[in-house]
Amino acid sequence: MDKGKQRAPLKSRVLSKAGAQAQSQAPFIGMICAVHALCLGSLSNAWAQQERLEVRSSSLQTEAASLTGFASPLQNLPFAITNIDTDALKSFGLQALSDVLRSDPAVSDAYNTLGYPENFAIRGFLIDPRLNYRRDGMPVNGHAPVSFENKASVLVLKGASGMFAGSSSPGGMVDFVLKRPGSEAIRSAVFSLSERGTRYAAADLSDRFGSSGALGVRLNLATETRRPMVERAPGDRQFLSALIDWKMPGGGLLTWDVERHLYSQISVPGASLLDGRLLPAVLPRRNLNDQAWSAPFESQETASALRWSQSLGADWVVRAASSFQALRTN
Repeated sequence: MDKGKQRAPLKSRVLSKAGAQAQSQAPFIGMICAVHALCLGSLSNAWAQQERLEVRSSSLQTEAASLTGFASPLQNLPFAITNIDTDALKSFGLQALSDVLRSDPAVSDAYNTLGYPENFAIRGFLIDPRLNYRRDGMPVNGHAPVSFENKASVLVLKGASGMFAGSSSPGGMVDFVLKRPGSEAIRSAVFSLSERGTRYAAADLSDRFGSSGALGVRLNLATETRRPMVERAPGDRQFLSALIDWKMPGGGLLTWDVERHLYSQISVPGASLLDGRLLPAVLPRRNLNDQAWSAPFESQETASALRWSQSLGADWVVRAASSFQALRTN
């Protein structure tokens, strides 16, 4: 062996060989990373584009924003408005207003317990049931149970409610958009029965009459016997609504709607913190209001509205509306 040529130690030779292989593979690895980044970027762009298209298509299906008074689609208005389709949510068995609004992260529960009108906070501000609720754009008292059989969607306006409601809570507004007769006839019936004995039946009927379909009628009926999870807290309700629209000659539209809702439910008080710090040992099925003298919460509501609109040209429409609500609770 030549003394002038000394071989490097085995460890250093292995390290140098691995480093050479890494250097030779570096361009290849970099190319793979670039390809993966390009693919992920393309997929993320495709997902984002699909999400934007879905939101846009749902907004385009919404008619004039009755909550704000502007005739533009929701996506063209400079306001934070959420459009919640009640039919899509009812397919999952959601029937309470708290279940519907839970899909909006800006809305939180205020005091929502069984057998009591629900109320909410929007962006941390408690909304006023007397001032911050609308029914097809007309003011209503929200201190009553809500039925969704004749509601097409729920619009939630976050902030800037004073521009449309005057003196009200700054959190926002909630508007219930009613179902209207469409171009196709509807004959729908639903019946459900739960393991606790809750029975629910509803019907949705819609059709247009006349040679050109000028007269449209939509009827919604529902009856329910409630047996909730809480023990000895029965309830029941009945609901009936009708909406009639007439496409008048000359571009006019006359709409009249009426609804009647009877509701009775044993109230179940909610449990609060002990001394403001400790969670109480609460059984989910325990009813703190299970007393011999306990009476159910009862609500009787009648609401109606008459609307007229007349087109004066391409950009001008004259509208007039009047509404009525009679609410009685104990």
